[in-house]
Amino acid sequence: PMGDVIQKLQPELDRIMSEESDVRVKLVKLLRMSEEMVTAAMAEEWSKVDAMEQLRRKDLEEFFSGGFDIDSSPLVVEAITAVLHLNEKLVQLVEKARNEASDNSRNFHLAKAAVATYKTT
Repeated sequence: PMGDVIQKLQPELDRIMSEESDVRVKLVKLLRMSEEMVTAAMAEEWSKVDAMEQLRRKDLEEFFSGGFDIDSSPLVVEAITAVLHLNEKLVQLVEKARNEASDNSRNFHLAKAAVATYKTT
């Protein structure tokens, strides 16, 4: 679904990039970076996600801190909505990976305790 939104926006995003509007260029960059982060998270490339998050955080702070006059056109609103949706997807992937790591850690410690118990008997 989010890929559909990005595909729908792509011609307009390309046009915006050629216009060099500061707000829109930054928004396109945030949208594409967020999409790349979700793709990296789905591939479990967590170091890439982390590195990109550092860059994206700075861009997000700059974008929303008033450094830009945020255009309220429907395209900008839709692009911001897409960035937020991609961020929610990223959070879900991170939470899933964290839960899996926690389960793996718990299973490892249970197995280690079982081995220790077996050795003492």
